[in-house]
Order: sequence, then structure tokens, then C-alpha cells
Amino acid sequence: MQNIKYIVVAIILFMLFIVLQVNIFSNLPILGIIPNLFVIFSVYLAIFSNDKITPSILIILFGFIFDICFGNFIGLYSLLGFSIVAITTNFCNSFSVEHKIGMMSYVFIATFLSEIFLGLIHLFLTDMQFILSEFVTIVLITSIYNFILTLLIHPIFSGYIKEKNSSSNLLRRYR
Repeated sequence: MQNIKYIVVAIILFMLFIVLQVNIFSNLPILGIIPNLFVIFSVYLAIFSNDKITPSILIILFGFIFDICFGNFIGLYSLLGFSIVAITTNFCNSFSVEHKIGMMSYVFIATFLSEIFLGLIHLFLTDMQFILSEFVTIVLITSIYNFILTLLIHPIFSGYIKEKNSSSNLLRRYR
């Protein structure tokens, strides 16, 4: 039952992120750059999960949907999202993400690395000219944009993260 609730909430949040990406943030670019909400969504999806398999499957499906709606290459966001979820579920310290600055830093790093990955994939798969200064600007502004958005988003989810972490700490204590 808990897994079904998680899936339903994930689907609703994904639709909300799509609406925000298309209707709000596409109209609020900074130097022509919009945030990558898919990275923020992937990180939060992994953190809210109680297992490792469900968010991985969901993010692969959501990645394909995101690619169909916004991407140039089918499967690119699925691969990106899967990588973020896998790293987050395996290596993310629950203590660091329950605090706002820890979560903001984690999203900044995830966005920074994913934008480098996306840029390199686009570079190798298209005949795009590579201008280092523009590439660095895109990576940094997108990362900072996501960093600031996490500052606004995190208070909404922080209560759930603290509750989840305290219950998992209690379970670890009595095992």
C-alpha cells in the first residue's frame, strides 16, 4: 500500500514539474537559460523512496516521457535520471539532505554534473560548435538556478524527509 501511495504521489509531482517547466520557468529564463527541473525531481524522487527499485523504474519511465516532450534524443533523460537516482539512493547521506543547505548543495552538484553530461552528449551526437565559455555559462547558471529553486522547494518537503529519517533511524537502532 505504501508503494502505491508513493507511485501516485510521484506521478502527480511529475505532472506538476512538467507544468512548471513548460508554463512558468520557460518564461523566466536567466540569460536565456531555464532550470532543469528533471534533476530536482530525480533527486527528490530518490530521497522519498523506501527502496531502490521503485524510483529507478519510475524515473526511467518519466525520463522517456520527458524526452518525448522536451528532448532531442529518446532515452537521454531516462539515463540521466536513472544515474541520479542510483547515486542518490546509494550514496546520499540522509543527514545531509534533511538540512536545507545540504540538499541545496547536493542538487547543485547533481545539476552541475548532469548538465556537463547533457552538453557532452549533445556535442558528440550533433554537429554543434563547442564554445567553452558558453558551455561553462550554461552549466553554472543552470546549477545556480536549481540551487535557488531547491531553497524554495525544500521547506515543502523537509517535514516528510525528517519523518522518514527518524523512522529509519529508529528501525536501524533495534535491528
